[in-house]
Amino acid sequence: KPTLAKLAHAVSGGIDELLERALARDLDLRRPGWRSRFEPEAAGRLRGPAPDSDPKLVALVQFWLEETKGERHPVVSALVQTWRHNREHYQKITASLQPVLAMLTAGPLRETLSPDPDDPTDDRPILTLERVVRSGGILYLGLDALPDAAVASALGSILLADLAALAGKRYNSEESGAEATRISLFVDETANVINQPLIEIL
Repeated sequence: KPTLAKLAHAVSGGIDELLERALARDLDLRRPGWRSRFEPEAAGRLRGPAPDSDPKLVALVQFWLEETKGERHPVVSALVQTWRHNREHYQKITASLQPVLAMLTAGPLRETLSPDPDDPTDDRPILTLERVVRSGGILYLGLDALPDAAVASALGSILLADLAALAGKRYNSEESGAEATRISLFVDETANVINQPLIEIL
């Protein structure tokens, strides 16, 4: 499952590892037994742009392209296109994202915002906004914007975007109107977190 920590790792360290796992998973589902036909040393046959990556990954991409013609998974295809994108340009378009992800995955925030469900030493419940709403619970979040406006803005914006998505999900499944569970949203320090999702909620 995606977390901010995993996203930060993929953005800063490149997507080669993620792409290799995605291709193998897709081939396992679509072409069982593909590993016996795959030749890792058959790199260099990739047509079109290819980054300077591990030759085995280049060969795996080419193998996947040949094996899945006409039935390629759109998400895996998008990942391949991102991998083939010019590395310098990719770094430029993700440059503004990296500092935000670094802030949200540093120190105690990393464990709080990117919990590991397989960590036996962490018995805290993992919450989502949807779980809070469905249980009729209350979530209080102190963003502490005065000493650290950047973190407050990033975290508040993410949560409001998630809440807007939840509102859309409820609306599309007809969980709205007088019969629906009421949600009360109070946003203090609005200047630090105002974004398009909050405007959509309003």
